[in-house]
Amino acid sequence: MAMASAQLQSVGLIAELIQVSESSVRQVIYDFSTFGFEVLDPQRKGTADEDRSSDA
Repeated sequence: MAMASAQLQSVGLIAELIQVSESSVRQVIYDFSTFGFEVLDPQRKGTADEDRSSDA
């Protein structure tokens, strides 16, 4: 997803190609922008929303 986004593909097209919701695509792109390659670690748990809430 991050590669397709970097190639300026639309969220709708990415979602259609990999058969997920547009909101899932947006969340992965946001997480990748926030956390970088760490977000690709299969043992990493949670999303950016959960990480932000734990800082409060």
